[in-house]
Amino acid sequence: MKLLQALSQNFLERRGFWITEACDKCGQLLGSVRWTRKEERGEWCSAECRDGIRVALKANTRCCRECGVVLEGKRADSEFCAPAHRMRFNRKSRTRQEREISANIPWPMA
Repeated sequence: MKLLQALSQNFLERRGFWITEACDKCGQLLGSVRWTRKEERGEWCSAECRDGIRVALKANTRCCRECGVVLEGKRADSEFCAPAHRMRFNRKSRTRQEREISANIPWPMA
């Protein structure tokens, strides 16, 4: 959908970029990447907004337990994408009485 001239001018003054269109379904601002259909009107921010179908991950795909990013290329036994996410997950999963300091050191120390 086309944005009003005043709204585009407001974005330019406040954020420093000129934008003229938004997603036809969710209203998210569109940059240079848009999803379209041949010989059909409309522009969308993603294939999910355009088709209404969420693409599922493969059944054996592993994801970070904290943020959900795919762990492609990591070791087979990894559960987190970064040490910071491991520590954050450990802090959130324990009750206040059970919390302890999470060491940011290589494992195991010998």
